[in-house]
Amino acid sequence: MSTVSITYFDKEGVRRAVEEHVRALAARYPELEEVILFGSVARGTPVPGSDVDLLVVLSASDRPFLDRIPLFLPSRFPVGVDVFPYTRRR
Repeated sequence: MSTVSITYFDKEGVRRAVEEHVRALAARYPELEEVILFGSVARGTPVPGSDVDLLVVLSASDRPFLDRIPLFLPSRFPVGVDVFPYTRRR
């Protein structure tokens, strides 16, 4: 059995990827009001294997919460991403 060991976290590369992803989301979804980065990447303390946590704030959405998640996930990203797409009401 083989194992994978991650020994490096590219903070700058991830920062650029987050910025590009947020710009793409803003262009695609007019209901997008805000994207908040939180967790270890936001604190500047990621470790190898850390993911990106994004709170996505929408003015409104007709879709159920779980159906919104795939809409805001990047198709390609240097690390894992968790998105939490909430409306202002919820």
